[in-house]
Amino acid sequence: MAIESNRLDPDEVIQQMNELAVALNPEDDYLTIVEADEKMSARAAERKKDLDETHERLRKLASALDAQRASASRPPGVPTAEEHEEMLNAAEEDSQRASKKHIELGDVLASNQSELIRLKKELRELEAENPAEDFELDGTALRYYMLKSLGYEPILNAKDRLEKVIVRGDSGNMYTIQHERGESDEAFQARLWGLASG
Repeated sequence: MAIESNRLDPDEVIQQMNELAVALNPEDDYLTIVEADEKMSARAAERKKDLDETHERLRKLASALDAQRASASRPPGVPTAEEHEEMLNAAEEDSQRASKKHIELGDVLASNQSELIRLKKELRELEAENPAEDFELDGTALRYYMLKSLGYEPILNAKDRLEKVIVRGDSGNMYTIQHERGESDEAFQARLWGLASG
């Protein structure tokens, strides 16, 4: 009796198989797979589109960043702040040196003008003197005095001929110059003048 109770009902088995066949319909499974594949393909295409758009935005941003860097960078030849400050300091030093040189030249000019005024005054005093009453003014002595005042001191030999000339330059240096054999008077005078103004 127990064995007979375990036997399956054929109608029930057939019903279950029909239900299982409906659940395992291959056509429905195929359509489900195709639909899922289409959705995945559409989703993949959408992601690729988004990725391409993101790449394009990144490319444009990178180009804009490079352009901003180029515009923000210092053009060639434009000094940096440190170089500009160094150039300003150098220009200021040059200006100070030029100003000092200008002052020195002004002092030399003032000294020369004072010397010229003094010589003119002495010349007027000499011209105002009466040679007939005082003494006969010797032309050679006057020329000697004038030359010495200008920085030239002629040295004569025993025969009253010029032997050498002592020259006092503007720098304060002293030179002893002799008339070289074959040297013209003009060349000798130019040499004397060059030493006196040196």
